[in-house]
Amino acid sequence: MSADATAQNISLPFAVWREGDMAFYDTLEDGLRKISAGDVIDSDCKAFDADGRRLKLVVEKGGRKRIAGLGGKKGAHISIEAGEFSEETMAELKCCLLEYLEIRVGDTQAFETQDLCTLFALARKAADGDTDKTAGGQTGLFSYK
Repeated sequence: MSADATAQNISLPFAVWREGDMAFYDTLEDGLRKISAGDVIDSDCKAFDADGRRLKLVVEKGGRKRIAGLGGKKGAHISIEAGEFSEETMAELKCCLLEYLEIRVGDTQAFETQDLCTLFALARKAADGDTDKTAGGQTGLFSYK
């Protein structure tokens, strides 16, 4: 797999959702280093680019140079491929983002009307620990600019 996001028609950053948790990656190379082949095999990982396109996380065994830092299955590595882009995948990403935000900051009612780009940015801030739970954690709203 080429690690060139432009050639693959992948909008960066991209996100990987797994069991209520999300990780965000600025480059394909960063994701390739940090995503575990074992996690992809053993769980229901869902990956999306910043536009809501579904990405395919493919575990490949042998035949290519092993990428340093990959855990999981010995000799296995991950490739990332652009997948489908549709209203359905955008809705699926929105559901993942809202679930993640609910876990990270609490009540997401204020977020439900936000567009996908804003939700992606808010979830990214939550992943980076940049949240402001005002009123003693009651509102769960971000202070963002």
